[in-house]
Amino acid sequence: MKRYFFDTIFIISTNNRAYALANYYNKVTKNGKLSLPESVLKESNTFIEAINVVAQSLQYFYILPRKVLYLPIIKRYTQYLKGRVYWVRNNVNNIIKSRREEISKTPIDQKLKPDILTMFLTVNTERDITERIADDIHDEPMSDKDVQRNFIELMGAGIDTSSNSLCFLVDFLENNPKAKQRMIEEIERVLGKDPNSSFTFEDLSKLEYVEAVIKESSRIRSVIPLVFKTNSVPEVVGSYRWSKNTYFGLNFGAIQKQKSFWKDPEKFNPDRFMDNPDSKSKVYMFGGGLRICPGRNLAMMGLKATLVMLYRKYDIELLGPLKEHIGMLRTCDELKVKLRKRKNVNI
Repeated sequence: MKRYFFDTIFIISTNNRAYALANYYNKVTKNGKLSLPESVLKESNTFIEAINVVAQSLQYFYILPRKVLYLPIIKRYTQYLKGRVYWVRNNVNNIIKSRREEISKTPIDQKLKPDILTMFLTVNTERDITERIADDIHDEPMSDKDVQRNFIELMGAGIDTSSNSLCFLVDFLENNPKAKQRMIEEIERVLGKDPNSSFTFEDLSKLEYVEAVIKESSRIRSVIPLVFKTNSVPEVVGSYRWSKNTYFGLNFGAIQKQKSFWKDPEKFNPDRFMDNPDSKSKVYMFGGGLRICPGRNLAMMGLKATLVMLYRKYDIELLGPLKEHIGMLRTCDELKVKLRKRKNVNI
């Protein structure tokens, strides 16, 4: 799943293909290897593995004090993690450099590629491809360092959260056949029964039950169960007075299964999100407030589109229980499935 979402996010971000899924296919197959064009990203599988290490290392650098990181017993591991971070940064810097050169060589009267990386590099410049989003505060172009950080965050956060979310979704749907059938019926009602027909953003926006399924899965198995906040002024919380700059850990994974808020909180029931505005506001799938996930609409549409493409064409059989572990991130370690083409479906 990580390779699928990596390919998806990479092409949206850069208008170029990484061929991660195809490269993996060539790696594991003995016959019929695919002939692939050269990619702007030379080592897609290594990049995915490194991005995964960077995402998983967040809890390591976030929680442990700096002095502890360099104790002899764990210093080598700290250096390994930092090495992966530097490797990712260097590769992203090469992508940024290549795109800057491409932009500089493109005639001023010729339109640039409409992708996220080009938007980052041209915002508040004469080549700006956005709708002039500058204001009195944000009126400067983004530096290469800003672009690098945003690009890594986009790739790292998008790949890990989306791939884990999809695994949890498939597991819930296959263990709840009534919900799965209702979801398929909505897909066929809104998009038609031709599994090969195209669909638009507007079509996906009409899939209300599919969205309810995604939210219910996220409620029970929150991919980001812990969120950390710091108060900028003294606050009273839970009858206790806290000085400013206190570090708070918010356990949304537990909050979203509180019996005082949810009826049968351990039960997978997407109906709780249908025609119930109250429930929709209680799930922190993408955080909230000023720091809400900027890629939330892209992530939701990506999950909807993937469920549509999967369940329009295939029957899925679970081959064993889902294996996971929970840290700062909730991660699916293994979900073995078998795909079979649905009856009377031409792919």
